[in-house]
Amino acid sequence: MICLQIAEASNPTETPTAVPSPSPEIAQIFRLIGEKRWDEALTRLGPLAAESPDDPQVLLFQVAIFQGMGRHPECHERAERYLQLYPTSQNRDQVLFLYASSLRQTGRKEEAVKRLEEAARITRDPTLKANIETILRMIANEGRIGIHLGGKAPRTAEERIRAAAVQRRILDRALADYRSVKGIYPDRLEQLQEENPPFLRSLPEDLEHPGETVPYRREGDGYVFPDRP
Repeated sequence: MICLQIAEASNPTETPTAVPSPSPEIAQIFRLIGEKRWDEALTRLGPLAAESPDDPQVLLFQVAIFQGMGRHPECHERAERYLQLYPTSQNRDQVLFLYASSLRQTGRKEEAVKRLEEAARITRDPTLKANIETILRMIANEGRIGIHLGGKAPRTAEERIRAAAVQRRILDRALADYRSVKGIYPDRLEQLQEENPPFLRSLPEDLEHPGETVPYRREGDGYVFPDRP
């Protein structure tokens, strides 16, 4: 669970060095969020949001509440507003985490990973960092359930180059996942399919040699995709 800070800089470029005591109203909203009483928290926050819609504390609470309620478009809009206005805020890491959680829930995993990685770089909160690492592992494991290559076959040389780059990225992802579990890269790409669940459900076809898989070779602690002779 994320422990929201209940103090913020009033100036977008200011990073506070001391945390003042929150007002009773802010403390009450904070408590309601902690108890996941989203509707009550949003109602309580209403007058403050109407008076100061860009206040950092208001934005932070809105991001948390909308994420908890599953109101993802509003969560995303408020998070983007916060990140734009308060680039040096002490709570930027928490906004990034909540934003990433919402992005993940709406299927935007690549964007979620970027936000999580940024949060991991800047946070000083060990609990938040552990939560970030957990979510990143979960996203990686979701990819193991099976990755399919779809779409029309590339026709032009440019399309083949782009398709080959996509294939390599998919293989790199599956190979990294395999190594994180096994401690070593596989000797053969087919080993990616032999686990349950598979690291890769189907192997990409070599675009220059239809019917054959992409060439692969493990070398030392790494691997290469060698050219065919």
